[in-house]
Amino acid sequence: YQMIHVGSFFSCNYFAKSSIFSIYFKTCYVFKIKYTAKETKMSDTASGTTASKSVHFVLMPRFNMATLATMIEPLRIANYVTTNELYSWSFLTPAGGQIKASNMMEVACHNLDYSDSHAPNYIALLGSWGAERHSDDKLASWLRGKERHGVPLIGVEIGSYILARAGLLTNREATTHWSFFGGFAENFPNIDAREQMFTIDTKVMTCA
Repeated sequence: YQMIHVGSFFSCNYFAKSSIFSIYFKTCYVFKIKYTAKETKMSDTASGTTASKSVHFVLMPRFNMATLATMIEPLRIANYVTTNELYSWSFLTPAGGQIKASNMMEVACHNLDYSDSHAPNYIALLGSWGAERHSDDKLASWLRGKERHGVPLIGVEIGSYILARAGLLTNREATTHWSFFGGFAENFPNIDAREQMFTIDTKVMTCA
């Protein structure tokens, strides 16, 4: 068997003379694929194409493009090596339209209503620069509604702040980007803040 774990979190530091390059690979622990080529073909013949799981990436202004790319790549590779569309993904933002990452690249996004007609299996909320100050009642209500309907939520980096303000991390274990952890723990005393790479508490996950 070959096994792909979409969701191992790696933090690699490369030292070159006086420069330090930190590369963070953050993907979602919740996706696991176990297969053989023979089994895949047999499954296709017997029961048709495997149902695709949908991931909706909710992007906040100045999100981290490197984080988004490293979350998508394992899903893309899983589709490639199995020759099936095991995963599909869409990009959303509260108002819809173009949203700019911290590196100034833009991504075309659906608005939140898109999720109502294309039900996701997972929702990943990506927040980076400035997300700790972000407040959006419509987004918070939408996230609470998805949680009530059993959709697993993933707060990525400072996206955990938005989940916290929506009341979705109350009395749950949670983490956030290491540089904001102290403030996160202080601002949300009703959250069991953990200084670690990721947490999973029922159907809510956070990652640093």
